[in-house]
Amino acid sequence: MEPQPTTETSFALFCTGEWHISRLGATYAPLVYSYAMHMSKKSGRFWLSLPAIAEYFNADIKSIRKAVRALEKARFFIRLKNENSRAVSYRPLGHGEWAKRHPGCCLEKVQKTWHDEPVDPLVSRLYAASDGKLRLYTNFVTGMRRTRLSDDEIVQAWGYFYAIDEQPWRGVFGRFMQHLRDLAGKKNIADTPTKSW
Repeated sequence: MEPQPTTETSFALFCTGEWHISRLGATYAPLVYSYAMHMSKKSGRFWLSLPAIAEYFNADIKSIRKAVRALEKARFFIRLKNENSRAVSYRPLGHGEWAKRHPGCCLEKVQKTWHDEPVDPLVSRLYAASDGKLRLYTNFVTGMRRTRLSDDEIVQAWGYFYAIDEQPWRGVFGRFMQHLRDLAGKKNIADTPTKSW
């Protein structure tokens, strides 16, 4: 199927090649595409023999043929060479390049109201380190920085805390702040110069 403009949106996820390929209706298309991207990483070329790929994925040749045709029709595979029904070579396109060639065809991520404000790098790092669970407000970030721990120390402390905290998510902010205060207290004691008499 030719790439078609879309009006689909998502509040949580960004557009990727996987999103497009999942809509092609060919079961093996994601696997063949992923394999092609790995194999073409250095050369930019991927050549395949349908029987060899079918054997590799333990699939029937019709399913692999359908996947390759779907990827070619969707323009994720650009045909480079075809020698007398032998192995065909393709140039697989990554999502970024594909999206530039097919504007308006990607899933649009709906931005939340605060996305037009600059994002503090600490907020982004903690959001990623919490698997997308930790949503921080300005006063909480200010409180974390008042502990005088560096951003790197705060992120490292979160990683440790997140791994060991087994209590319900409710109250996580207060527990983490107490954890930071405890760390900051230990650090201040260690950093206090001792008087020599």
